Amino acid sequence: MSGVDVDVIRGVYKLSSSQSGKLLEVADALDTDGANVVQWADLGGPNQRWIIRKVVDDAYSIVNVQSGKALEVLDLGTENGANVVQYDNWRGDSQLWRILDMGNGSVQLVNRLSEKSLTVVGGSNNDGANVEQSAPGGAGQAWDLAFLGKVDGPIIDKSVTNGAENHWAISGHNAVHDPTLFEENGVYYQYN
Repeated sequence: MSGVDVDVIRGVYKLSSSQSGKLLEVADALDTDGANVVQWADLGGPNQRWIIRKVVDDAYSIVNVQSGKALEVLDLGTENGANVVQYDNWRGDSQLWRILDMGNGSVQLVNRLSEKSLTVVGGSNNDGANVEQSAPGGAGQAWDLAFLGKVDGPIIDKSVTNGAENHWAISGHNAVHDPTLFEENGVYYQYN
């Protein structure tokens, strides 16, 4: 593994393949554990937005804005080709990622458990191409992080809007008043 760890601001990001320009997304905008992760053209959906947050000194959780579930290597896989999905955020090593500078403006996302890189299968440029992990150094492993906004503030009472006119839940289950992330006056807030 080469590259220097990058210090990333806690916030909401779009993660795009440097090769294809397509975004990392939860397929079919599913909210379920085990939902697959693929690349797709930017459609502006919350299933294509991710909260990156440092959990330990050298690793980050990457949580989908829509579902509130973490990017994870399926079944604690350590082998090349293990699939990458979303799953309840339990902050285990299979859900933690090092973010390494590739020296060209792109980063490599390396799973803390397996030490393998987040990879678009075959370096594909197609919508719907699967994302898995593989040994560092292959095609489809360079990613660009586009910062959309800071996730800030303390854990707050979900029943108040702090008087803001534009308090918008972005993710979670609004029917039971349980959003995972909301935006208020241009700042994102996350419920833990």
